[in-house]
Amino acid sequence: MVPALLLLTGCSKVSGLGYEEGLSSVNDISLSLWQWAWITAGVVGVFTFILIVWPAIFHRAKVGQPEFPKQTQYNIPVEILYTVIPFIIVAVLFYFTAIKESKIVE
Repeated sequence: MVPALLLLTGCSKVSGLGYEEGLSSVNDISLSLWQWAWITAGVVGVFTFILIVWPAIFHRAKVGQPEFPKQTQYNIPVEILYTVIPFIIVAVLFYFTAIKESKIVE
């Protein structure tokens, strides 16, 4: 019964991901931006979860090896990548927001 309750609580014929149905075309323009922002957040969340869980599972201590693995520091390409990727994500979201806003203002 509990699995059925958990599955059925998400059932709805409205696919706006929490976005209310509007009375004008402004909501139709904004809806796709809202949905793609949620999809982007989901992809980033899954990717981040994988990056957190992967080392915990596949790089754990081996039986019979009491020492720590070799520690590295200053991996500049990875550090730059971890800084640049969030800026790219924000820039893309800003770009599509600006496009939708210009359509709404017209």
